[in-house]
Amino acid sequence: MTVSYHLHLASVSSLTFLHVLFRWKGSVWKQIYKELLVWITTFLIISLFYRYLLSNQHKTIFEKLIKYFNDRLNYIPTTFILGFFVHIILSRWSAIFHNMGYIESYALFTSNYISGTDLESKVLRETIARYMCLTQVLVFRDISISVRKRFPNIDSIINAGIITVEEKKILDIIKLQYNKYWVPIRWIHNIAQVARDQQRITNDIMYCKLLNQFRHDLQLLCNYDWVPLPLVYTQAVFLAIYVYFFVCLLSRQFISNNEVSFFKLDLIIPIMTTIQFIFYTGWLKIAQALINPFGDDDDDFECNYLIDKNITVRYYYNYDYTVKRLSFLQTCNSNNRHSCANTTCILFN
Repeated sequence: MTVSYHLHLASVSSLTFLHVLFRWKGSVWKQIYKELLVWITTFLIISLFYRYLLSNQHKTIFEKLIKYFNDRLNYIPTTFILGFFVHIILSRWSAIFHNMGYIESYALFTSNYISGTDLESKVLRETIARYMCLTQVLVFRDISISVRKRFPNIDSIINAGIITVEEKKILDIIKLQYNKYWVPIRWIHNIAQVARDQQRITNDIMYCKLLNQFRHDLQLLCNYDWVPLPLVYTQAVFLAIYVYFFVCLLSRQFISNNEVSFFKLDLIIPIMTTIQFIFYTGWLKIAQALINPFGDDDDDFECNYLIDKNITVRYYYNYDYTVKRLSFLQTCNSNNRHSCANTTCILFN
């Protein structure tokens, strides 16, 4: 989903701008071309109607309308209202991005501070990480379209190995009209208490702090999904932009009156207004894409990738990757381009 173009910007050259400008996926052209074609077509229809179908008397009335709308077009504060709207949307998007919920910190802390190489200790660490992934999946199912398609029900989560049948029964026993995201977190606290009683965990306070931070990050995502920007503000911005260019269909028409048009160039299609349409509508599409980054658009967050990453991490962090021996080898052939100097060999248990 996310469109990556950093590779084209890795080196500065005269063609870098063209590489980025003419990409299609996720581009401004893909977002606005339909609206642009509709607007230009409508403009041409009105222009032909004015030039060839109206009588001289009706042309005079139409020209007065053109002048009236053109003189008052700046009454619509498009730049201010759109710029402020995009700023708010971008702030929310940034906050969401920084609270997506990576489990590396918690998994590493668990592997270090829930000690023991026996089977029970490994099961405790594995179960804690699995419950973290379960919490994230339950949250993402309610806010992300792509995750909902992947996990349409709890049975699909069971098939993915994130929750067991017995744990599903416990969730079903809890009769709430609200969400149950907190239940796996409660299970993790129970496991931490057991590990503390068995003296397997050495720093339960820090562990609970990290766990609460993970829960807080996911809760923040729920809050942003629960309470969007006020609808009236979003409607006002969209209405302002579309009304502005609707008025431009009349106000930017070329007046064929000889006295008025003597010093003007008849381009049929107003080039500068078209450029303005591309910028303003593209700006609006930016806000539209960022207002909810959990959809299926080109630049929406890849929530399924993050879930897969966390699930994979939970399998590997439980192993004891302890450095057993370090040996430094000095290669003797410095002229060999394939030789490697000061190679470090790390042997794991």
